[in-house]
Amino acid sequence: MKGIKDAQRIVVKVGTSTLTYDTGKVNLRRMDKLAQVISDLRNSGIEVALVTSAAIAVGVGKLGLPARPKDIPSRQAVATVGQCELMFMYDKLFSEYGNTIGQLLITRSDFESDERRANLSNSFEKLFEFGAIPVINENDSIAVEEIVFGDNDTLSAMVAKLVNADALIILSDIDGLYSGNPREDENAYLIPVVEEISDELMAIADTKGSTRGTGGDRHRRDERRSARGYLQTARRQTDRNLFQGESLTEGAHIMGAGTVLSIAKGAKEAQRELARAGGAKREAALREISSALRENVQSILEANRADIAAARENGMAESMIDRLTLTAERIEGMAKGVDDVAAMPDPVGRVLSGSTRPNGLRIEKVTVPLGVIGIIYEARPNVTSDAAALCLKAGNAVILRGGKEAINSNKAVAHLMRAAVEKAGLPADTVNLIEDTSRESANELMKMNGLVDVLIPRGGAGLIKSVVENSTVPVIETGSGNCHIYIDEFADIDMAANIVFNAKTSRPSVCNACESVLVHKAVAEEAIVAVAGRLKEKNVEIFGDEIVCSVLDFAKPATEEDWGKEYLDYKISIKTVDNIDEAIAHIAKYSTGHSESIITENYLNAQKFLNEVDSAAVYVNASTRFTDGGEFGFGAEIGISTQKLHARGPLGLNNLTSEKYVVYGSGQIR
Repeated sequence: MKGIKDAQRIVVKVGTSTLTYDTGKVNLRRMDKLAQVISDLRNSGIEVALVTSAAIAVGVGKLGLPARPKDIPSRQAVATVGQCELMFMYDKLFSEYGNTIGQLLITRSDFESDERRANLSNSFEKLFEFGAIPVINENDSIAVEEIVFGDNDTLSAMVAKLVNADALIILSDIDGLYSGNPREDENAYLIPVVEEISDELMAIADTKGSTRGTGGDRHRRDERRSARGYLQTARRQTDRNLFQGESLTEGAHIMGAGTVLSIAKGAKEAQRELARAGGAKREAALREISSALRENVQSILEANRADIAAARENGMAESMIDRLTLTAERIEGMAKGVDDVAAMPDPVGRVLSGSTRPNGLRIEKVTVPLGVIGIIYEARPNVTSDAAALCLKAGNAVILRGGKEAINSNKAVAHLMRAAVEKAGLPADTVNLIEDTSRESANELMKMNGLVDVLIPRGGAGLIKSVVENSTVPVIETGSGNCHIYIDEFADIDMAANIVFNAKTSRPSVCNACESVLVHKAVAEEAIVAVAGRLKEKNVEIFGDEIVCSVLDFAKPATEEDWGKEYLDYKISIKTVDNIDEAIAHIAKYSTGHSESIITENYLNAQKFLNEVDSAAVYVNASTRFTDGGEFGFGAEIGISTQKLHARGPLGLNNLTSEKYVVYGSGQIR
């Protein structure tokens, strides 16, 4: 089987539970999104066949029946009504995206007869040749055995084999194959990759699907086995992943033309609905997200393990792997962060000021959401939940585009959040993840003017520079962190050593870690020895000037590059200075404007440092590691802004809103 991104012919199967609500009514928004995504694929030159369920469910709704019939003749009759309605809707929706469909109603016997199988194959090939999209369903009106025992997952595998498809993608309301029935066993965990259909796997995949369809894990297993030898595994996709508005990429979606555009359009539409929802509903959605994170720890960790294994295989530094790594404790921290955001006051609709003009007009300035926020970030899966929670609380839709190193973790977390948001009654497209981690997808997001209102890059200097220089969408610049600690001549040396040790080694790969230490020459030898003694506990590599190297025989000579470098590792530069003015000048030249600290017992020097150092956060006698939304009492954060326009420092809730003026009149004219 070809890699999914190389597929030229795809079979997509969609189930009843995906196309209908729990009430049995048709989910028109999902049908439209399905038509949009498949049309994207078809317009990009990929041939697509759609195997669809829901004829009986749609027929029940069309006829106004209270429930799905139990007897076979009634089901057959209902299916005939539903099939007409279903095809009418598909024809209308696909036509709006410039595509033509062709209906094929087939039964198992069409595959068992050589002649009928050949005729069926010819019909498929001609439809593909004409540029049409075959839409297939079992002929429930005459095939009684299919109503009783059948399942369109099995049918989709048979169709995939018949048309020599490169990929089979099954859409379902279940995340994938579980170790047990997730609806009954709270300890059941997701099996992320199925390499081979073993007897053991067959034994555990024996659960029933939703009450609106006949599917389930057992049928997915049977379908895979029936196509064994042709499609090694069916590419399986949950409905909530598809309805992000993306085309179908590797392992989930294939990147078709306009994929990022589709996501941006969906996010824009969702944001309008989100803005009307009110604070209580947004808070409820956040509570659902935190619950989902806590209830799915094992599946998140399983996905994260795949990322870590790939990172080690690719030679990623251990300090960076630490940023990538999730643990049960860190996932709990993510969930708590979401809860903290949920509990905060609603930032939307606050009246900031108001006045009554001489003509009687009452003018108020109120806070409103920014709109659709795009976030481009690197290997930090916790950012996925932190950023989404903040955006959601502030009434914004979010488009997340993480790095390839954390793609499995990001997908696991994002899919849970989308389901949780939808469970709370908000559009799933409130939270979106671009699963294509290529440079092209990031560049496309940077050009989404009119759909994306603001971009926030979060990562290293290279990423931030690329976004700032290439984006046509407004950018809130979050800075890389070349953070400094200046040890003044009036410093408590033990305090200084402890602060530097914490700022460098507690988490060296984060942006608020200390990267450079400046030491007043009056206390140079004592301070350098004390600091180096603590840093040696963690085997920190030291790059220093001549004085530092003369005091420490293991220090390496620093270059000009070292003074401005964000190591994000167990490395640090140390430089001696003649006075506080030289320290401030050095910081002005090499700092990224993130966080700087002075260690001193001298009040005047402390005030001079606070007043003259131009960074987002400036400290006296404290670690730079406190530059964090949670530590500042903002809840979670999206990043640390190092620019001065709109927002600076930790980006919390209030920074994710804008303002508008509300004017009340009584007939005034000008």
